Amino acid sequence: MFDDLPSDFSEEEDDSDAEDPTYEPEPTITSSFWFSPLQKKMGKTIMVMAEILLLPASGKKSKKMTALESSTILKFFDRTLEENIVFQTNLYAQQKQRVVTPITLQDLRGFLGINVVMKYHVLPSYTHYWSSEPDLGVEIVASTMTKSRFQALLSNLHVNNEANATENDKLWKLRPLIDRLNLNFGKLWHKEKEKGQLFCE
Repeated sequence: MFDDLPSDFSEEEDDSDAEDPTYEPEPTITSSFWFSPLQKKMGKTIMVMAEILLLPASGKKSKKMTALESSTILKFFDRTLEENIVFQTNLYAQQKQRVVTPITLQDLRGFLGINVVMKYHVLPSYTHYWSSEPDLGVEIVASTMTKSRFQALLSNLHVNNEANATENDKLWKLRPLIDRLNLNFGKLWHKEKEKGQLFCE
């Protein structure tokens, strides 16, 4: 009854497709198959960005990091913006009467770097990055700051004073960040345009 059904264990294989001169085998599924060159380039850029932000913890600096640091992220996210976030975050903690050691510029960069890592190294919970379990903990995160320090920054992070709240601007909490980034985008675009270069290349 089942003699005519094909068997998974048949010693004979159907080579009809292979004998067809127009036959093309299906591509092997690899990481290159799933991601375009642009996506892979962006992925590498994000990882180098994390290295730059976490530099104070690692103490190492590669040529790639030097090139990226001098051309992109720290020109967009400049010292003026960083210092404002540090000041407003510490001010907010004081206003809420929270007992928190004032954050520093190094703390902020470490916090941002950890968040970048969390975007490409995804775990079920952010607390897992500090886990002692070998299949969960991420050393570069745990060595940058403690979990409690990260939580303190997470709960107090601010870029604008609560006293500046206004009903006319629904984005008032982010307004200093938006304005500064827009300013830096414009400055860098015109600077690169004068050189006859496309900034994104």
